[in-house]
Amino acid sequence: MRAKRLPGRRQLPSRAADPAERHAPAPLLTRPVLLGVALLAAALLIENLANVLLLIFAGVLFGIFLHGLSALLGRHTGLPYPVALTVVLLSMLTLLGLGFALLGAEAATQIDQLGPRLQQAWEQMRARFKLYDWTRVLLSEKNLRTLVPDRELWLPGLRGLFSNTIGIVAGFLVVLFMGLYGAATPQVYRRGLLQLLPAARRRQAAERIDLLVDALRSWLLGTFLKMSLVGVAVSIGLWLLDMPLALALGLIAFALDFVPYIGPALAACPALIVALAVSPSTALSVALLYVAVQAAENYLLSPLIDFRSVHLPPVATISAQLLFGALFGALGVLFATPLAASLLVIVRGSEAAAGAGR
Repeated sequence: MRAKRLPGRRQLPSRAADPAERHAPAPLLTRPVLLGVALLAAALLIENLANVLLLIFAGVLFGIFLHGLSALLGRHTGLPYPVALTVVLLSMLTLLGLGFALLGAEAATQIDQLGPRLQQAWEQMRARFKLYDWTRVLLSEKNLRTLVPDRELWLPGLRGLFSNTIGIVAGFLVVLFMGLYGAATPQVYRRGLLQLLPAARRRQAAERIDLLVDALRSWLLGTFLKMSLVGVAVSIGLWLLDMPLALALGLIAFALDFVPYIGPALAACPALIVALAVSPSTALSVALLYVAVQAAENYLLSPLIDFRSVHLPPVATISAQLLFGALFGALGVLFATPLAASLLVIVRGSEAAAGAGR
């Protein structure tokens, strides 16, 4: 007998399961595995190429800095961008030449005297503090040996550092030429970067790149202005206090101010050691000078200069310095703030794009 077909129902033809479908992996399992493999490969790549990637990032920062100065000059003078870039480069070379001609010999002499002067100041400080029982115990050879490694341990590393001068010069030249070429034709590299992405994502990526470049440009120009003001203020203040090596210590304060919070604290250490060799009252005056300069930078200069750039809270900045320092060493600490600022801009751009998509 033929089976009766139920009204309103349609029987679908039965199909045997394909063996390939039966043994195919579940997509929910393959995606985490692929993501984990990609993250592991990226971590290994970053670990092996950390210094190269940081040098590339430094070159990009230098190019953004030159582009920002040139664009600012062109906006206020009406000069075409190539002419403004040429004026900026010639002005920088002129200022460097005048600085070396007027202060180069004195700065080199003071920097050369800084090492022996610090050693002498350290010995004088130890001799002075050994007059007290508690400082005699604190500055004993046994306790100092736990803080400062033996010469046999740190001298070879120091020689290795200075023997790597060729690598340092090569890295400096890489950063210099990357910045020059990037500032000369920024749109070429922007278009080339966008060509690596799918066409559907290029518009959104272009907006994020422009946002990131604007934030880094404002941060770099503001940071350079603050570094210059801090270096000048420290040099003049130490000169007024009749401190030796005032110019060299001011240059150290200028350079280390690029690293927020940690840099100024490190810059104050040699000044305090030299001041303690002069007198305790001089050391107190020097400490108050550095505190006043940092207070003026944090509470007066930063709110006026950084209102257009990315603001990182102090805890986030120090955490980024510790994290990137542990991952990449000294270069990681040096570039921790712009790296953290870049990540913050990218995250904010992603959140804004997600909110607009809703």
